[in-house]
Amino acid sequence: MTAAAGTERASVGIDLGASKANIGVLDDSGTILAKARLDIRARKRDTSGTAELICAEAARIMAEAGVGPADVGFIGMGVPGTIDPNANLIVFAPNLGWRDVSVDSVFEKLLGRRPVLVQDARAAALAEYLQGAGVGAQVAVCLTLGTGIGCGIIMGGRIYGGAFNTAGEIGHVVVEQDGEPCQCGQRGCLEAYASGTAIVRAARNVEAWSGRGSIDKAEVVFERAAAGDLEARRIIDRAVRYLGMGIVSIVNMLSPDVVIISGGMCEQEALLVSPVREYVTRRAYGAAVRPGAFRLEKARLGEDAPMIGAALLYHGLNDRA
Repeated sequence: MTAAAGTERASVGIDLGASKANIGVLDDSGTILAKARLDIRARKRDTSGTAELICAEAARIMAEAGVGPADVGFIGMGVPGTIDPNANLIVFAPNLGWRDVSVDSVFEKLLGRRPVLVQDARAAALAEYLQGAGVGAQVAVCLTLGTGIGCGIIMGGRIYGGAFNTAGEIGHVVVEQDGEPCQCGQRGCLEAYASGTAIVRAARNVEAWSGRGSIDKAEVVFERAAAGDLEARRIIDRAVRYLGMGIVSIVNMLSPDVVIISGGMCEQEALLVSPVREYVTRRAYGAAVRPGAFRLEKARLGEDAPMIGAALLYHGLNDRA
């Protein structure tokens, strides 16, 4: 698609991951004009070098879409970690190994505008609210299941960050007192029981599977469960139970009209999404899950959601996004 040179407010969205960056140029209606995926593994420890690579790729796809620097009114970047929105600082992104990083100077030099930072799960939630499974909701909560468990909350069309910008850390709600250790330093967190990493770890700990090939992805466990492996099914059912517990807490506290499950595991409708939906509707406070009002759905925008949400972040900004 071309002919975007006259766009009043084109925007650039960047989803920064541990091994790649997903970059897109969107017009002011939210349509993707061009996008690209950039491998950053070789240089991700070099923060300035990584920022320069991203800017170069963004400039390339802007040119591909017919968008000049003067046409870009906004650049948003989703980050897999904690940010300080007031200082526009990446405080800690553990999978990147970044602490207290600013990329403002690189972006201003190469693209003429600094990026506005947002936690990647919040960017995904905003995208689903604007264009996906959360359209029309008053309160939308989007959980991203992967290496960990991220969560974004949209209230009244705005990202909700809370008093200290930590709202939505459902992955660190304690579901087992003194339970499994978590990356956050606590024990018994939901993330230690229901993330993709937790599913893989549980599978590796099953002695009966020794010698059956290494398990490096949760997808393998789902495949075995679907094929009738009872141990795999037990592990998935445990993850469903704990995930359901976490979502019940969200529903009872926030009363969302939609909870969205995103990430690769959301494609597991029969083994994950459907049983989690059943668990939540059976165990949450009844008035909060009324039939025909409350919805629990899988995400609709796929892996582009954080990039889209980052590009459209100006729709959902508040003082603590």
